[in-house]
Amino acid sequence: MTTFPEWLDVQNGADVRGLETYTNGTGAMRLIVLLPRLGI
Repeated sequence: MTTFPEWLDVQNGADVRGLETYTNGTGAMRLIVLLPRLGI
C-alpha cells in the first residue's frame, strides 16, 4: 500500500526518488501547493 504522498507523486509522474523530500518538510509545502489543483 502506498502513502498519500507516494500516490500523489505517481499521479504527477514524479520520480519515486523524489519522495525523500517529504521527510524533510519540502513535500508538505508541495502538497499544500498541489491540493487546490486537485480540487481537494
